[in-house]
Amino acid sequence: MKFSNAHDSRSRTTPVLLAANPLHGLWPHSTPSHPFTFMPDRHGVTPVGRLTAHFLSDGRFRPPLVVVSELALAAALAETEACRERGVRLVVVPADSRNGVSAVLSSIIAGVREEPLVFVPGSLEIQPGRDATSQFHAAAQAASKSGKAVAFVRKARSSEREICLEAGDRHATGFRQASRALQPESDAGQVAAEMGALFALAGPVSICARRFLEIVGQVQPTLLQGCANALALGERTGSVIKPHNGYLSLFTGAGIAEIMAARPETVLLHPAGESMKVIRSWLDLPNEQAYAAGGLRQGKLDILRGATNIKANVSS
Repeated sequence: MKFSNAHDSRSRTTPVLLAANPLHGLWPHSTPSHPFTFMPDRHGVTPVGRLTAHFLSDGRFRPPLVVVSELALAAALAETEACRERGVRLVVVPADSRNGVSAVLSSIIAGVREEPLVFVPGSLEIQPGRDATSQFHAAAQAASKSGKAVAFVRKARSSEREICLEAGDRHATGFRQASRALQPESDAGQVAAEMGALFALAGPVSICARRFLEIVGQVQPTLLQGCANALALGERTGSVIKPHNGYLSLFTGAGIAEIMAARPETVLLHPAGESMKVIRSWLDLPNEQAYAAGGLRQGKLDILRGATNIKANVSS
């Protein structure tokens, strides 16, 4: 089975919206069959719909690939009905897949060439007034020229539990080269965090398809082969691509952060500050944000924030 891109321009970036995660921290507002990424806000706009519209209106980008959980396919089909006619494609993965699997599949589908990709979490929230697509495009161009990944990062916090990257010297592109990957709770990680040199992923990562697949082939060759087999034995119905789950079920735990941390010398750090954040739990939502579909009320957020503050005070 052969997957090809309908566009010939190699100068354009392919956005990959990672919308598969049901976000357990937002349960029961976000469920496996109807995740937060497809929940409309009070204006009737979903996170994935908002991001998709941004990319479709910008000629520097190809139509997005949207990666969804098999359990959320019905919600994704309803949300993308109109934009699939404009080239948007859906890639269906097992419900418990992490973003590393989605990234490998998308890289193969997009084409094994020097095409820049930008992996964007479907629950990414961008500060109003920020021109995010221009930032994504600039990062993609830097990734193409340098042959490295460009990761949007923010300074690590003491509460970080995921892998973080330590900044080294400034690269020729103007971004800082990652020198090593650390767990922030380790002694070395704590020292680096206190010095302001430790950074956590803020969401998006841009890299050329060929380069990303080369790195995966070096650090997790079975993941690469499994995804290739899953696509070869999968099926495609119109704009919906369904890789074979029998292969993917063995690799659901792979994450982009772990893949890139295995080769920190291939990562450039793009400081995003607090202009971008990935919604993971109730406490990530701003007070004024009301999601009609889930019946979310400000009072519930206030109660949750209050309980968190009480717990923090008791712990200290």
